[in-house]
Amino acid sequence: MTSFEPFTPQHYVPILFLILVTGILVMFAKKSQSHEVKKRIGLVMALITWGIMFAGSVMKMVDGSYSIQLDLPLFMCRLVAWVLPVAIFFLNRKWLKVLYFYVLAGTIQAVISPDLEQTFPSYEYIRYFVLHVGLISTTIYMVIVFQLKITWKDLWFSFLIAQPYLLILMGINKVLGSNYGYTMHKPPTGSVLDFFGPWPWYILGAELLMLISFLLLITPFVIRRKLLLTSQDIEK
Repeated sequence: MTSFEPFTPQHYVPILFLILVTGILVMFAKKSQSHEVKKRIGLVMALITWGIMFAGSVMKMVDGSYSIQLDLPLFMCRLVAWVLPVAIFFLNRKWLKVLYFYVLAGTIQAVISPDLEQTFPSYEYIRYFVLHVGLISTTIYMVIVFQLKITWKDLWFSFLIAQPYLLILMGINKVLGSNYGYTMHKPPTGSVLDFFGPWPWYILGAELLMLISFLLLITPFVIRRKLLLTSQDIEK
């Protein structure tokens, strides 16, 4: 089996396919008058991403390859895959807004520069892209269909609660000899962290990058609110 090569069709095709599927589901949901149908679509999308991640863990446990240094649900993408279905089931808008920042700021990076060795049709390849692109698709679906209004309060809350998560990861990594969240060293494949120097400086660089990403992600909502206020002033 050949190894995965980024920025080739094996990289682009699953992304384009899931974007197309997401667009179709968003259009279908917006035409539906049923709030429950809209919610169920989002929940099924979230459960698919959770399911393929969970199935991968079970397969590794069965064949004896499961490793606590590599396979615990402590990477942000895996953790979000557990939380997102719960947030959708209860339609918890506060946590859906938090997940909007975490998914789009963190998971997009994982899609742009995949930490992946095997290519299609390996299960690892399918799991990786269904999980990561699926999280992005589900989050965008929820934001559009349920018209979530992201505020500055949501941004700062999301940024602040990421700090104890980071500290806890560093402690876990120290005990287990693992590298969850890449707090001990950079990923083996090239990533944006390479621009921030050695440890621990790249962690500070990642924090700055996270904040910049959050600011970019809130920009459409800030612009939309200003346009609505301007429109209301004109109507008066």
